[in-house]
Amino acid sequence: MSMIDRELKGIKHKHARGSLTVEAAIIVPVVLLCILWMAKGAITLYCGTVEIVENQEMWEGFHPAKEFRKLEFLEQMIGAADMGGKEWMYHIGKI
Repeated sequence: MSMIDRELKGIKHKHARGSLTVEAAIIVPVVLLCILWMAKGAITLYCGTVEIVENQEMWEGFHPAKEFRKLEFLEQMIGAADMGGKEWMYHIGKI
């Protein structure tokens, strides 16, 4: 019997302890890849949220309904000023 045969015969009787290491070497990178992929998605969503909030802050001071009422009031005042006398007061509802 050669030395290689004796070594192989000895290995067959021993418990294989390296199988967990081999499985871990395959599973750990896959799990790590999934975790990093989810982290990248979360960071992308966070960046989108930051952009939305910045755009929303730009519109906080803008009130379109209020601006429209001011423009309507100015138009009424200009139109009422052309009428003369107290007619403009009646036109804007003061009388």
